[in-house]
Amino acid sequence: MVGKALEIVRRLRADRSAGALIVSPRGKIITPQNLAKAFESLREGVFATNVTPHDLRRTAATLLGKLSVGRLTQGYVLNHVSTTKNSVTGSVYDQYDYVSEKKIALEALDARISEIIDGKEMRSNVISMRS
Repeated sequence: MVGKALEIVRRLRADRSAGALIVSPRGKIITPQNLAKAFESLREGVFATNVTPHDLRRTAATLLGKLSVGRLTQGYVLNHVSTTKNSVTGSVYDQYDYVSEKKIALEALDARISEIIDGKEMRSNVISMRS
């Protein structure tokens, strides 16, 4: 985790002495089953249109591609097993964690998102955030 995301996590951690870092609106631990519902309440007042976690993942992958980050590294950043473990080499022999590659990719993505937020090169297919 890098940049703005790391800042947010540190702020959240400072506000909590123990337990889950992010919880649902009802205070429950977020699971894959209730992530979409929790995200709905988090996005209200932030995005001008309905945005899903999948939309954010797709946008991240697209931006990473535009930043010349290779598909394998994108797969590790997005935790896509179909990309990272789709062969014997990937699933058995390659035990490397790709942390440095993921960090470089996430730092580039953080910088690009900061540029977008600051209004530099705003593209027509980027959903505006409400201020």
